[in-house]
Amino acid sequence: MAPRARNQPRKTPTQRRSRETVRALVEAAARIVASEGVDALNTNRVAEVAGVGIGSLYQYFPSKEALLGAVIEARLEEDRALFGARLGDPSHSVRARVLGMVDLVCDRQREGAAVMPALLAVMGPVERDEHARRVMDELTEGMKRLLLSEPQCLRPDLREPEALEVALFVVGRGLRWAVNEAVVHRPALLSDPRFRDELRRMVAGLLS
Repeated sequence: MAPRARNQPRKTPTQRRSRETVRALVEAAARIVASEGVDALNTNRVAEVAGVGIGSLYQYFPSKEALLGAVIEARLEEDRALFGARLGDPSHSVRARVLGMVDLVCDRQREGAAVMPALLAVMGPVERDEHARRVMDELTEGMKRLLLSEPQCLRPDLREPEALEVALFVVGRGLRWAVNEAVVHRPALLSDPRFRDELRRMVAGLLS
């Protein structure tokens, strides 16, 4: 089997029962990675934990790499929904929504601390780094639209879309890098108010 084919699902489930089977397999793979590590992950073990026949697993996933890719994609889609909902929440001011992303990102990574170091390490090998960039770009674009909807919230020099886009690229990637480094190397920082305050200062640099 070609390396790329090993990293991808065989097919997409269309019926409710098949979607539930795939969801059970992906959740089982995530639990195994969180509790036992990537090295413990194999298709037989996932099928056993999910309570699914190995034949059913192979209908959808040709390998452990494809399962890991599905775990990463599921988490990214949860991120997309969670962060998108926060950006679009009209019950908070634009400033509160923007600064609140720091706590949301830190809480999200802290909640996933058992699994995230392993997923970050394999994101490139299982070819999901481009998916992660697309989600990041989409959320950055959502942040840009939100800030431009109330330009008085922005620093005067960032009220032009191209200038804001550059600043958001730097701040967004800086936030992502710092939090990912923390979850891998110093997970206690994710709960440290000083760490969060420094990240908020970085994000607040966008604002008037």
